[in-house]
Amino acid sequence: MRHLWEEAVNALNTKPRLLVCFNGEVSRGGKESNWLHRVDRTWVLAVIRGHGGFTRKNLESGIGESIPFYDVLEIVRDRVRAILSISEEMPIEYRAMRPTPGFAVPGTANVFVDGYVIEFATANDIPNILESPEGN
Repeated sequence: MRHLWEEAVNALNTKPRLLVCFNGEVSRGGKESNWLHRVDRTWVLAVIRGHGGFTRKNLESGIGESIPFYDVLEIVRDRVRAILSISEEMPIEYRAMRPTPGFAVPGTANVFVDGYVIEFATANDIPNILESPEGN
């Protein structure tokens, strides 16, 4: 996560940027987890933009129209919820959208970055570990 926030601060830009970070996985099934071979992977998608100091501005799209940042967030959220082929179970588990945490020096955190974090999870199978070598 530290690298995600470094990237966010290093590239201040008025256009929205998407930064994706794998945030870990947890085995499913408690005592049966060794036989289920499935994990829940969590992901963080940061949608950020620089906003020119203390002023707030709408974003310009590629065709010159102004799109409010909150509309951009809704578009990204809905596209994340519709992602195919990254999870064994559909739909993916949308968990939350919240403002980016303070990640700069105390007192200046998020002064130059406007952004939100979208959290979601996928269900993924992991390989079975065999007790004997394959092919025997």
